[in-house]
Amino acid sequence: MKYLLIILSLSFLAGCSKQTIKTDSANYDYLEKQTHHFFLQGFGQRKTINTANVCKDGDKVVQVQSKMNAMQVFLTTITLTIYTPMTATVYCTEK
Repeated sequence: MKYLLIILSLSFLAGCSKQTIKTDSANYDYLEKQTHHFFLQGFGQRKTINTANVCKDGDKVVQVQSKMNAMQVFLTTITLTIYTPMTATVYCTEK
């Protein structure tokens, strides 16, 4: 019970994380989500998404978002940041 309380307390301290980059347009027609897996909080690691390939043209990118949802924060917390998953989403327009 004591360990469960500690893990829950750490989960609340960690919180969810979200970074968003938007262009002028706010409307999108389709999106692609990719989950990336990092270790030791991603220290010295990087993942690259070619948004021009995802949207079939660099001018069709509306928004790029990188975030950790509640389950990903929970997994990061219980593994003591050894495993750190993160989801990246690319929003595209047809225009």
